Amino acid sequence: MQFGDNSTVHLLADADYVYTDNLFHRRTETKDDYMEFSPGFEIKLSRDAATTVSFRYQHRFTSFSKYSELDGDYSDLSGQIRYNSGRMLTSGYVQYEELASNSADVNLEGVLIERDEFDAGGRIKYDVSELTAIEVGVDYSEVDYDLAQFTDYDSFSIPITLFYRVRPKIDLTAGVRLREVDTSGTVDYDDTYYFIGAVGEFFSPMLFADIRIGFQDREFDGADFDTSSATYDITFIYTGDVKTTVYAGISRDYRTSAIGGGAYTYTSATLGARYSLNEVFGFNASIVVGESDYEQSPRAEDLTTFDAGVTYNPNDFLTIQAGYRSQDVSGKDPVFSSDYQTNTFRVSASVRY
Repeated sequence: MQFGDNSTVHLLADADYVYTDNLFHRRTETKDDYMEFSPGFEIKLSRDAATTVSFRYQHRFTSFSKYSELDGDYSDLSGQIRYNSGRMLTSGYVQYEELASNSADVNLEGVLIERDEFDAGGRIKYDVSELTAIEVGVDYSEVDYDLAQFTDYDSFSIPITLFYRVRPKIDLTAGVRLREVDTSGTVDYDDTYYFIGAVGEFFSPMLFADIRIGFQDREFDGADFDTSSATYDITFIYTGDVKTTVYAGISRDYRTSAIGGGAYTYTSATLGARYSLNEVFGFNASIVVGESDYEQSPRAEDLTTFDAGVTYNPNDFLTIQAGYRSQDVSGKDPVFSSDYQTNTFRVSASVRY
C-alpha cells in the first residue's frame, strides 16, 4: 500500500522448516525438526531525497516435532533513519529481538535459553573541510536472560573518529571508543579503545576496505583483574563483476559472558562469497574461524562455522531459500568449555507484498 508520494507499507510472511542434529548444542546429539511462521509488516518513508526512514516488525511462531514444550512465539523489530544534507550525514538504528537458542557461551541439556536483546544508537558525521571530517556515535546494547542463573548485561559506548582524505575515495582514520559494561553480577567494566585505520576504495574501484587497528584497556570495577588486548576490525569487499561479491575480514574485541558476567576476547576470521547466476538464482557460502579466550579462567574454545545456500527469486514478491550450516566448537578445557558439533538444514519461503 502506498500513501503519500514516497511512503509504502509492505506485508511480510516467512515460513521455515529446520532440521538439526544437535538442538541443544551439547556433546550428546539431540535430533529434532521444527517449523517457524513469521507474519509482519514493513514501513518505508522518504520525505525527500535527503531523508529515509524504515521500520520492520515480525512475530515468529515456532513449533517443534519432538519437544512441544519448547514451542513459543517471539517478537522481532528494527528501524533505521538516515539524513544526508551533503555536508552532514546522520543515521540512527534500533533493534529488538526475542530469542530462544543456545550458543557456544551458554547451553543447557533439554533447554533453549530465552533472552531479549536490544540495540540502539546513531552516528553524526560532519565535514569540517574538503579534506577532514569528524564522526561521533552512540551505541547501547542490552541482553536480558529469562533464566536466573545467567547474568544480564548492558553496554554503552561512544566512538569518535577523525577522517583525513588522502585520495578522492580514501580516508585515513584515527579515533577512540569509550565503553562501559554493566552486569547484573558483581563485576563491571570500563573499556578505552584507541585505533588508527583507513576506509574507502583501495587500489581499484572494485575493492572496498574498512580497517581499524588499535589497543584496548579494560578496567574491572569491583575486582583487580585489569587487562588489555589488541583490538581490530578489518573488512574487505571485492566486487569483481555485477554477479560476484567476495568478502573477507578479521576482528577481535572483548565480550561479556552470561556465566557470571565474565569477560572474554573473541577473535575471528571470515571469508565468504555471493554469486548471482541470473536474476532468479543466487548462491552464497562462507566460513568463519574463531577463538574465545576467557579472562581469569582456563576456559577457551575454537569455533568453526560453515554456511552454504541457494536463493530463488521467481518474482518481486517471493523468495525461496535453502541453506546448510555446520558448526564445530572444540573446547580446550574438559570441565568449563563447550564442546559440540551440529549440522542444520533450513528451507524457507518469504513473501513481501
